[in-house]
Amino acid sequence: MRRKILLPVFFMLSIGNAVLAWNGEGHEVVAYIAYQHLDSATRAEVDSLVAKNPCYNNWKSQVSSLPPQQQSVAIFMLAATWPDAIKLAGYDCKPSPDFGPDGAAGGDIAPEGPESSQNIGYSDSHRHKYWHFVDTPFSTDGTPTKPAPHPNALDEIIALTAGLASNESEDLKSYDLVWIEHLVGDVHQPLHDTSRFTRQHPNGDQGGNLVSICNTANCKAELHAYWDDILGAANLNTALTEGAQLDTRSKPTGADIGDVHMWVQEGFQLAKSDVYQPPISEDEPGSPAGIPDKRYRDHAKEIAQVQVLLAGYRLAGVLNGSLHGQ
Repeated sequence: MRRKILLPVFFMLSIGNAVLAWNGEGHEVVAYIAYQHLDSATRAEVDSLVAKNPCYNNWKSQVSSLPPQQQSVAIFMLAATWPDAIKLAGYDCKPSPDFGPDGAAGGDIAPEGPESSQNIGYSDSHRHKYWHFVDTPFSTDGTPTKPAPHPNALDEIIALTAGLASNESEDLKSYDLVWIEHLVGDVHQPLHDTSRFTRQHPNGDQGGNLVSICNTANCKAELHAYWDDILGAANLNTALTEGAQLDTRSKPTGADIGDVHMWVQEGFQLAKSDVYQPPISEDEPGSPAGIPDKRYRDHAKEIAQVQVLLAGYRLAGVLNGSLHGQ
């Protein structure tokens, strides 16, 4: 799933197409909420592991103007954007790196071989863009579908969580941690859990990336990006504020569900019941684009707020369960 990326300032040195679920704002809000619900032992371990990321010094510099009591959570929030950021910058946050075999020019499709699901930490040259989504297929017009490819976000959350709970090295756990932070947020964006197959898109619509939501010649707005950005522009300060506001809500129903398969199924059902709905086009060949109206946008924003709140609680559950007492 390919779209332009919106990330905190130190990653906006270059732009390009990338897979993204929520923009930086959404991922940071998920991380903020999760951090509030970590037990003290887990929080200390998380802070230690994040410090091993190659971008840690950049993050420390970026949060240095915040009050001291906010700096640790802010670094954790920035860490949640790292798996998107490496599509455009090096693992150490420097621009214009040697992107390796599946860097800026590609990587949405997993290569054949063990490198597609390897877990070797920060020495990995792959960006693993195909880890960010689960293309659960469906069709509204009888078009044949294709099964979701592997490895995908569901596979990797399970595998990386097992690694985090194991006796692997602290450096490797640091890598696992930032990926888990990110992928839990990814699968709570409904369009990262599906691909709609129609006569217009017989190979799937890439989670709405191929669904136009404007009808002017030079407009490139599409459904996936619309949902990524529904919470607002990526900004650390606003993410801190929104995270705090959402965390005042009651614990959401389903927050204690730890089955990743259920998370993906929930997102898939939301996509069918609430995302691909009028005024979104039914995707008939030659049909006009459906442009979201205020009713659709208000409903989408409320869904997104519920989903990031759920993701935050569930991420905390994953980390408390994997790291507590180690």
